[in-house]
Amino acid sequence: VHSKAYPAQDRYGCVWIYMGARQVPPPFPDFEVASLPADKIGVRMIHHNCNWMQALENDLDTSHFGFLYFGATDPNWFNDDDPSRWLCAERQPEFLYEETPAGMMYASYRPAHPGQTYWRLGHYLVPFWVFPPAGPIQHLVIAKAYLPLDDENTMVIAMHSTKTPGTMPAMKNGQPIPGLGGFGANRGAEYLPNTTDWLGRWRLTKSIDNDFLLDREAQRSGGVYSGIIGIQVQDTGICESMGRITDRTFERLAASDETIARTRRKLIRLVQQHQRDKD
Repeated sequence: VHSKAYPAQDRYGCVWIYMGARQVPPPFPDFEVASLPADKIGVRMIHHNCNWMQALENDLDTSHFGFLYFGATDPNWFNDDDPSRWLCAERQPEFLYEETPAGMMYASYRPAHPGQTYWRLGHYLVPFWVFPPAGPIQHLVIAKAYLPLDDENTMVIAMHSTKTPGTMPAMKNGQPIPGLGGFGANRGAEYLPNTTDWLGRWRLTKSIDNDFLLDREAQRSGGVYSGIIGIQVQDTGICESMGRITDRTFERLAASDETIARTRRKLIRLVQQHQRDKD
């Protein structure tokens, strides 16, 4: 009796396995986190109770940072040299997109200091990788995989730099921005104990079952636009509150959704091509 074996590598804080048909695996993904020392890379995992594409599209929407997280934030709370202030000063950015052979490059831009423009650039890599503009590039490099566990459950794996701790936006008095959940990798995202069943790992304590512990008082008077504490929990709340698989026939996509629309078209083209010639 023989057990099948696959080539494996330990990179970026995760174990990678090649399960394809090639005798020699393709080159290893050269993500930007590879430029960091191994001891400066952290890994965060979160279970989403929804379809993987639904969760991934959250990261393709680069404009939500200015209102989901900072919707009740005054730009004057920030230091003049903190780029996050521009997310609050102009919550309706302009957009640019460029399709790449393996995905999509997307960017939003806003006016900043006189003669300057604040850019947020992200990348999508088929089928389920996103490299979002989560912070100043000299401080935070991140790669996120949205892995489908089944049609209605997703495991998000985020590989991120830890080389500059405490780089989350802060107010002029040094206090964290309300609602972000403080500093650190998890930022207000606490976990339930792991279990051994298929869907029992990396589940947030704040979930759709308890309404993500939404705090109406913080929403009214505490500078927390959503009433949910923690960036990861806010994202999860938006993704899961649409249902396990949202009915997209009821959508009304706007200009800021162009990245999502382009990504869907690209995936559909790739699936149709695979159906034709298995490429």
